[in-house]
Amino acid sequence: MNIFFTIDYELFLGGNTGTVRNCLIRPLNALTELLDKYQIKLTLFVDAAYLLRLEQLKNRHLDLQNDYDSIVWHLIHLSKCGHDIQLHFHPQWLYSDYDKMWKLDYLHYKMSDVPRDILNESFANSKKLLESIVEKEVIAFRAGGYSLETLKDFQRLFSVNNIKMDSSVLRYAYSDTKFQKYDYREVCSKTLYPFSASVVKEDLGGTLKELPISTIRLNSILYVLLKNKIKRCYSPKHIYGDGKSIGTSYNRCERIKMQWTKLMHPMVIAATMDGVMSGLLQRVYQSYRNEDNFVVIGHPKAFTDASLNNVADFLQKVNGEAIFDTISSLQIKNHL
Repeated sequence: MNIFFTIDYELFLGGNTGTVRNCLIRPLNALTELLDKYQIKLTLFVDAAYLLRLEQLKNRHLDLQNDYDSIVWHLIHLSKCGHDIQLHFHPQWLYSDYDKMWKLDYLHYKMSDVPRDILNESFANSKKLLESIVEKEVIAFRAGGYSLETLKDFQRLFSVNNIKMDSSVLRYAYSDTKFQKYDYREVCSKTLYPFSASVVKEDLGGTLKELPISTIRLNSILYVLLKNKIKRCYSPKHIYGDGKSIGTSYNRCERIKMQWTKLMHPMVIAATMDGVMSGLLQRVYQSYRNEDNFVVIGHPKAFTDASLNNVADFLQKVNGEAIFDTISSLQIKNHL
């Protein structure tokens, strides 16, 4: 089995974005220090829309200049250490502004919310900016909010920008909200497959490859019992992130409705390094023991000392029985 540790390198997208230091650099350095013990490399999906907006505004604000310089240094360092840098894209950054703090735009959360000419230009420019920083070609993509298929003809956008692989599919998951819209309930059963017009359907003639994020489905009652169990063992002493998530941008009635709707359907649990749900990483892995690929997702802004301890426990248990890989390495092997 190949295990991929993937990271969404991004700030919070709610009312408070948090700081670069606490949401990105410090938690990710803590993770890489742990992974170095096993010589494991990450695949980082860098929110290049945010990076592009930083680059555009940094000459007007000294603190943004400092943020930009810190991220550039961090990405160069990570790349030189052998970590794989790929493209993530939250388009609301294109319309966001800054005045002592970020004023986020919520009307353009999905790529399909952005006029196509603006999307085409900003997508290409953000990819070029990221490539110029790490001095390596970027060939893989993960959509912000996992919302890819609402964008018509996304494969053309990929083709023009030489994107060869995608990892936007959160296997079995479904969302239809004002910020996220995707339906991955009927996804291809393979853990790596070619596709073309639809990211959930295998197309043997497709030139693109999908590497879905690994998940399991649980009965809602079992999910509640398991979550309560792992919560009792989850006592973080240090929480890295200092911002607020997009969920806080929903009003109370919307949040209650969303939670109720979730409980009425099977719960989808991702293989994640984040927060309390990192306690189920081993359980998700057990469902993939006979598969070829296992994809773990993480958001440094959601790391705690306790969640990293869960990752450390996972590594001890799987060490020696799987190969840890990156997307760039996988792409090279496919060519071979």
